[in-house]
Amino acid sequence: MLIARGGVTSHAAVTTAQLGKICVVNCKHLIVLEGEKTCTINNNEFKTGDKIAIDAYLGNIYKGNHAIELEQISYIE
Repeated sequence: MLIARGGVTSHAAVTTAQLGKICVVNCKHLIVLEGEKTCTINNNEFKTGDKIAIDAYLGNIYKGNHAIELEQISYIE
């Protein structure tokens, strides 16, 4: 989920985390035109159904469908 305003404790961020989904909040370059069912991010226009990839860790958004790369995490006991 992309959110134009809000922080890590916003309703959208908390709800998506509870659902096990990702969320990027405070995306200042996101402009949503609800009536036209389009949005722009840094002058790149997207229409309903367009594919994007979201890196919630870095807060980056990419055009198109990209493979998921999982990183191995070492736990300290």
